[in-house]
Amino acid sequence: DYSLDEELVGKAENFDRMFKKWDQSSRTIMGLFKETIDGRLASQEAHKSASSAFAKMNKQLDGLAELADKELANQQDPARREELAMALSLGLQADRDAYKAQLAQDRAMHETGYAKLMALVDENVVNVQQVDERFMQAANLLGAQAEDIKTEFRRHYDEWSSQSAIVMEFCTASVEKTQRIRQLEGEIHSEFSQLLALVNLMGDVERDRSVQEIAGADSMITSAKLLFGVIGVSAIFIVTVIGFFISRKLTYLMALVTKALDRLNGHFTDIAEHMDKRLAGNDWSQEIEYGLDDSLRDEIAPHLNRKDELGQQLNS
Repeated sequence: DYSLDEELVGKAENFDRMFKKWDQSSRTIMGLFKETIDGRLASQEAHKSASSAFAKMNKQLDGLAELADKELANQQDPARREELAMALSLGLQADRDAYKAQLAQDRAMHETGYAKLMALVDENVVNVQQVDERFMQAANLLGAQAEDIKTEFRRHYDEWSSQSAIVMEFCTASVEKTQRIRQLEGEIHSEFSQLLALVNLMGDVERDRSVQEIAGADSMITSAKLLFGVIGVSAIFIVTVIGFFISRKLTYLMALVTKALDRLNGHFTDIAEHMDKRLAGNDWSQEIEYGLDDSLRDEIAPHLNRKDELGQQLNS
């Protein structure tokens, strides 16, 4: 059926278009999964490097606080003691900021919510900056005695801050990709449901086509049976009619033959009686009047004429 074929082609085109869209979404989500896994692995490596740099930097923070505390204990000048006390306080604050930044980094490694992660990123960035600012303020207050500590701190701080930034960047990208994956999962589910619905519709159309084809075949078979039935009945009727007329004809012919034979037998009986009388009287001069019909006379006349000739010969 043309309408069914057209409907099936239309649904097949929709299926092809929807399948390509679903396939593209699937490839995208698989790519995001891979990038997320790779990002997690890279962030773990960066986290290890940041943690190692943090431990080394923290020793410099502790060394600075110990130096300030030692100098404060040995200093008698009130103005200098005030500077040393400020240096000690800044050193302790820098140490606290470093721990807060590291804690935010640790928590970011396991955070999946975007809003909470952004708060942790901000907290990390602020505290990393404050560590550098407060340490340098404290080191400047201590003067030349803190130069060696300042040099070591700078080296480990730069490594720690850069690795920490990498960790936070990977964590942010991971969460963003995870959110994108969840969005795509919803789209893929919807697209797959539409694909499944199209497959079912195509199956329904094909089933309708099969039903119509079977119905058409059944109709043809029924028509053929009816036709053959009519032909069979007609043939039987015709044969019966022909047989009836042939039977009538044969009966009529048999009746004619029987009647003719009966008449012929009667004539032969008359001839035989006439012959007996002539034999008894020894009279062969008279011809016999047979009284035959023209139809019979033509058949047996030659034989009767022969018989008359014989009679004449006997009389002579």
